[in-house]
Amino acid sequence: MPPTFVSVLILIGTLCTFFYIFRTTVFRQNHDKNGRKLPPGPCALPIIRNIHVLEKLPHQSLHHLAKRYGLKCKLQNTCLMVPRAWLLPSTAHLRSLVESVKKSAVAGEVVDLSGRVGELIGDIMSQIIFGLAKDHGFNLKPLIDQTIHLHRLFNISDFIPYLAPLDIQGIGRRLKRTSKLFDIVFEKIIDEHLHGTDLEGLKPHKDFVDMMISMLNQPMNPHDEEQPYIIERNNVKAILLDMTAASFDISAVVIVWAFSEILRHPSDDSSPTRVGGREFLPERFIGSNIDPRGHDFELTPFGSGRRGCPGMQLALITVRLVLAQLIHCFDWESPDGMQPNELDMSEIFGLSLPRANHLLAKPTYRLLE
Repeated sequence: MPPTFVSVLILIGTLCTFFYIFRTTVFRQNHDKNGRKLPPGPCALPIIRNIHVLEKLPHQSLHHLAKRYGLKCKLQNTCLMVPRAWLLPSTAHLRSLVESVKKSAVAGEVVDLSGRVGELIGDIMSQIIFGLAKDHGFNLKPLIDQTIHLHRLFNISDFIPYLAPLDIQGIGRRLKRTSKLFDIVFEKIIDEHLHGTDLEGLKPHKDFVDMMISMLNQPMNPHDEEQPYIIERNNVKAILLDMTAASFDISAVVIVWAFSEILRHPSDDSSPTRVGGREFLPERFIGSNIDPRGHDFELTPFGSGRRGCPGMQLALITVRLVLAQLIHCFDWESPDGMQPNELDMSEIFGLSLPRANHLLAKPTYRLLE
């Protein structure tokens, strides 16, 4: 065999080897171990991978990655949800609330804090979940209120299971009727997001529904007959029900109860409050290292571990921002000359223990123009 021919074979073999290594490396960077395509992202370097991308200001680096690659991007082999401003409570909603309360303060009117705060939280969550400042005519709030009301009713079937098929009180029928209404609304929302009609021109960013639809019917394990897809349509509707039922009500209830305590104790009262025969001292956590995020079992308002609340961080930010804004901009007092200790603090049994009656207060604008 001539030397020239051998050299050509060696050259071809070397080129094929390099091409195979290059193609395999690129494929592995863009696909996971099961062969599924990963989101786009910057190229990784050997050993350090994507550490160099984060630089000195990681939050700004993530912002630039979001502008270049979109909401989902890949660093190393990890899929990240890059944070964006619309995932946090919009300051426009807070400004609108402050302006509306300011007008009431100038007119000397009494403000329905329960209604105003509930509307604010509904707007924020509608923007995050559906991509719109309002629920776009879906009329979710009455359905949520009705569902919460039905769940807090005394149902004798819960205590005597043999009576459940009879549904003596009709609670089961009403819950099924409400469930069907939710299903109709969520089907319409999913269809509009799938087809891009009506909503496309009204929202500046992708929302939570868009993110779930992007994973809809994506194969997870073709050999698993019970769960062949990552998420299915019924899963999307179930998650939407959890998101709306939990988020539209609980944060608003917490804010209203906090304001109730502020109105009831306008000045620092040194006398101890007794609950159940013991002194109630919530300030005992001030200055301590106890974390409310589930790491310390002395205080677990959001649960812990796998059963912890997924909206914990959003709830903390929302409650603090709304309370701080309203307390900073206004002085508050009970309406009609009511004394602080005369404030009605009765509650309704339910999932979030809301007030029995709406909280009314009279604001006075305290900031300089």
